[in-house]
Amino acid sequence: MNGVFAVFKPSGYSSSELVVKLKKIFQKSLLFEDDMKQILRTKKKKRNQRIKIGHGGTLDPEASGILIIGIGTGTKKLNLFLLKCTKVYEAEALLGATTNSGDQTGDLVIKNSTDHINKDFVHETVSKFVGNVIQTPSIYSALKMNGKPLYEYARQNIPLPSKIPERNVKIDYINLVESDLLSRDHDYKFIKYDKSYSNPLTNDPENQKNLNELLANELEQEKKNLTNSSNVNVDKLHFSDKYKEICKQKNIIDDSTTYKSIPITDENVYKETLLDNYRAPLLHFTTKVSSGTYIRSLITDIGKGLKSSAYMVKLTRTQQSDFTQDSCFHLDQFENLDEKIWGPILKKTITSDYGAVNVQKEF
Repeated sequence: MNGVFAVFKPSGYSSSELVVKLKKIFQKSLLFEDDMKQILRTKKKKRNQRIKIGHGGTLDPEASGILIIGIGTGTKKLNLFLLKCTKVYEAEALLGATTNSGDQTGDLVIKNSTDHINKDFVHETVSKFVGNVIQTPSIYSALKMNGKPLYEYARQNIPLPSKIPERNVKIDYINLVESDLLSRDHDYKFIKYDKSYSNPLTNDPENQKNLNELLANELEQEKKNLTNSSNVNVDKLHFSDKYKEICKQKNIIDDSTTYKSIPITDENVYKETLLDNYRAPLLHFTTKVSSGTYIRSLITDIGKGLKSSAYMVKLTRTQQSDFTQDSCFHLDQFENLDEKIWGPILKKTITSDYGAVNVQKEF
């Protein structure tokens, strides 16, 4: 059996882990019995021969969404989804901080003020990224340098052999979700340097006399960390060619060359460091982008454009090429249902045009 189909990857699995799970399921399936017999008949027979299977575009372990899967000769078609297709994402981010990974799994790099940000400013800023734009991939991306993924350099604390090359990407649209734009009514805790911070705000009289000293020490440490790490956030900011053309026509300055993030105030350092109930303003949007676009990098750049900072807390790929969520299988359908149910649907899917079968309606 050869072809291409899509699976909705849940958060918590790497793309490779999902492929391994599918291999194990298909290996035991009667649907692939002829394929296994053919493998065992080959002259290059090996003890651990497996059905050939791969994916067309990595999703981060914390991200969810559409993952294109190729089986057999279908793996040769995966480059179409790696290099030459558009993707749609839904993303959520918090404003006021940047991490070294660009998302909530990384370490805090710098904090900035968000007091000056309003809805009009957000709309104005995100519009500057629509069009063809230059982007710097995250050091935690799977992009390779000298044959080694960038994230391995980052995790092993090894200096990069050279600067991460910028790339040209296209952003077709960024649609803000108005219902929760800049909302603080959410469950995302704001990132801290030391995630083991204790909360000294207590009514216990025995602890009261140490309260001021503890607050002062933690506040001073936070400010010192911010100062020491501020030079990490150095990637150049780029706005789109579309915005630059507007600047040229109206004879105004492209402010990507003059932006400056606004420092955080002492009062906000206190609130964000010590108060467990602090919630940062939320940025929630959908975006359609070209292959090779990093949403974490886009969010980081939007934060800079807002004269602040931002990091991603949730990401879902809702479309890749012609595959949508309706044309995806779910992992639990393969794991929990009899193959007499999912087998014919899979066969129909991989013999049809990409994304043509509404998989979920077939169940």
